[in-house]
Amino acid sequence: MSEGPDLVCIKQERISYTPPVSPVDDYPSSSPLHVPLHRTIRMEEETLRLPAHLRLQPVYWSRDDVGQWLKWAEKEFSLRTIDSNTFEMNGKALLLLTK
Repeated sequence: MSEGPDLVCIKQERISYTPPVSPVDDYPSSSPLHVPLHRTIRMEEETLRLPAHLRLQPVYWSRDDVGQWLKWAEKEFSLRTIDSNTFEMNGKALLLLTK
């Protein structure tokens, strides 16, 4: 069976293809690229300001931990005061809340 002209052309294109040169190659290796970073990691940055024991996943929080998290959130985000005594639930229950 002989190959048609279309198949030969496709094979030639694959063989002769060379990828484009990356623009990064033009920079000397010693000079860093200054690219503005987007602030998409905001949540991770906020967890660094949490008290150490609240950096665990909320599913493991006790009622006291949830109360401490509420106090932290009030200060961090300038929220109105929430009476943590009326908000008695552990981390698992907190995660089940919806709007």
